[in-house]
Amino acid sequence: MSRYGSYVSGAVASESARRAARVLDESFAVVGLTEKYGLFIEMLKKLLPTPDAKTFWRDEAGRRENGNKCKHSTCAVLNALGADARRALNRTVAYERKVYAAAVAVHDRRCAERLGKEVCDAVPARSC
Repeated sequence: MSRYGSYVSGAVASESARRAARVLDESFAVVGLTEKYGLFIEMLKKLLPTPDAKTFWRDEAGRRENGNKCKHSTCAVLNALGADARRALNRTVAYERKVYAAAVAVHDRRCAERLGKEVCDAVPARSC
């Protein structure tokens, strides 16, 4: 087993991450980020107009709100980890972080294209 806790070699994981990042950029019209969910909904509104768009997208956004006030969110879990556990996690998910970084880049480009850079920059990312 590799140091990443898997039977996949670092070279294979790195190449897989690179391919995943390329596919996100080349194949997805929209990439949603949990921490910028509102912008995801706004991009979908632009791409997928519906006769009752105002009501449909408002209801969809509301349906996805986390009613438990983040008690079980990724942030809550991360904040409960000690420093050693965070370091181990960061080593283990190194390639996933590369794919996520690519997703953020694609999200930000698509957002600027569809909604305008000013709109996208005005919505801060929620973070831990």
